[in-house]
Amino acid sequence: MKKICRECQENKNINEFYFSHTSTTDGYQSICKKCDNIKKRMWYLENKKKADSDRKAWQKDNYELHLEHQRKYNNSVKGRATRKRHLEKIKEEREARNSKKEK
Repeated sequence: MKKICRECQENKNINEFYFSHTSTTDGYQSICKKCDNIKKRMWYLENKKKADSDRKAWQKDNYELHLEHQRKYNNSVKGRATRKRHLEKIKEEREARNSKKEK
């Protein structure tokens, strides 16, 4: 099944649209995932302070739920991979600093 994105006007496969429950007749959003992500990213960049303060307020108001979400992410495959990359980056930076000190 195909659908035209309201933003980029391209005819795309239905799996390139987010499911939207009952808000549309076919059950999918009118903007494709790619355009939706671009739109969300632009909003974040234009409203960074508000987005960050809203996120911090939610984390403070929902502290236990936030910790639960963090634990689930940290124990997921993606979370472990991110942590491994981060630790490797720190190790490389530390080695670079130490080699500069030795010179």
